[in-house]
Amino acid sequence: MKLLYDDPYGIIINDGIPESKGESTGESKSEGESEEENTTESQKKGKSNVERVFSLLRSNGELTLPEIAKNLNLSLSGIEKIVRQLKGAGRLVREGSTKAGRWIVKE
Repeated sequence: MKLLYDDPYGIIINDGIPESKGESTGESKSEGESEEENTTESQKKGKSNVERVFSLLRSNGELTLPEIAKNLNLSLSGIEKIVRQLKGAGRLVREGSTKAGRWIVKE
């Protein structure tokens, strides 16, 4: 239990608020759902989006990132993250400039 002295006329007892931004009360998870199950679902979704981007660029390497985002109905920042992952894994290389270049897909 933590005492807070925000009110000059009384003491406020803080009993359910996490002590730091990094802590979680666990209330966001549904009953019986483990952290591993939640992670697995997000990984499945992320992997399918990565494969969707990879497939799209395989069929048309001249697309820009905003065009990819529009075609796949994803956010630009999400596409940028996926492209960074693919480039880091050596599966994707950019050749040429930002506007006039093209993507080289490595199988």
